[in-house]
Amino acid sequence: MPNRGSDLETQASLRFDIHYAKIGIRARWSILRYRRLARFLGLTPGELASLLHLRHLDLKKAYRTDHFPGPAALLLTLLEAQSYKDYSVNVIPFPFPRYDPPQSP
Repeated sequence: MPNRGSDLETQASLRFDIHYAKIGIRARWSILRYRRLARFLGLTPGELASLLHLRHLDLKKAYRTDHFPGPAALLLTLLEAQSYKDYSVNVIPFPFPRYDPPQSP
């Protein structure tokens, strides 16, 4: 989990991190899946990176590690759901966890 042990960790932040780990946001985004989405959208890998506001340097790192940073993986998941929703059942339509803020006394 990306924030485990952080001095900013709270019960809610831990729940969010657990949610994203359970649905596999980061694990699902390999270079193969990324290139398939780019091809589906008619974009080059660099163009898709720019669309997501992902630095090309970070895309090159993803090619080396076959791993995308969490925020990029979340954006890719949202874009995939929007563009593939009529073509595949293997999408996460709404990846955000439900959040009920604490009630005031």
